[in-house]
Amino acid sequence: MKIERLIAIIMLLLENETMSASALAQRFNVTKRTILRDMDTLNLAQIPIYAVRGKMVALGLWPLTSSISASSPLPTYKTSSSP
Repeated sequence: MKIERLIAIIMLLLENETMSASALAQRFNVTKRTILRDMDTLNLAQIPIYAVRGKMVALGLWPLTSSISASSPLPTYKTSSSP
C-alpha cells in the first residue's frame, strides 16, 4: 500500500542520512520511477525532501533545526523541469 511505503521511506531517511532511489526501489520491490513519484508525493505533503544527482539519485530529509524558520523556503525535489 502506498501510504505504508511513504511512511517507511520517511522512517528510512530519518535513520540514514541519504539513500539512493535504486536502493529504495529494491527495498520496496517497486521501480525507481515509483520512488521518484513517491518523492513528489512527499514533497506535495511539505515533507522536506532533497535530492543529490550524480551517478545515482541520493535522497534525504532536510534537518529541521532552529536555524531554519517556518518562513524559510526549503529546496524542493522535482522530477521534471517546467518551461
